[in-house]
Amino acid sequence: MQIGCFVRTKTGFVGRIRTISLDVQVRLVPTGAEPGGTAPDWQVYGVEPADADTALWSVGAAWTHARKDGGSYLAVAIDCPTFARPLRAHLVPSADKADQHLLYRAPSRARRTEGPER
Repeated sequence: MQIGCFVRTKTGFVGRIRTISLDVQVRLVPTGAEPGGTAPDWQVYGVEPADADTALWSVGAAWTHARKDGGSYLAVAIDCPTFARPLRAHLVPSADKADQHLLYRAPSRARRTEGPER
């Protein structure tokens, strides 16, 4: 399910995430982390719609992953104290490559049914 649309800028990506309970404009900025490490490659910031160049608050992180066809995508994690768990999604190029789509990644069935021991 698509929950966002982004465009590439000189300094990263800017776009909007929209769900039933979330409507926020965000900006993805490279962290400068070493490729292949465990640190995120991108920091995700909430921004004011009128000024998408100014990052206001951190809302998550993203990691670059290679695809089998030679392309890449970003695995994005958005978190908030009001969430039960981080929202996970993939930022992938659109069919015409003009923009990027943020696709929600539902937890696996095993993770959804796990709960406290009884």
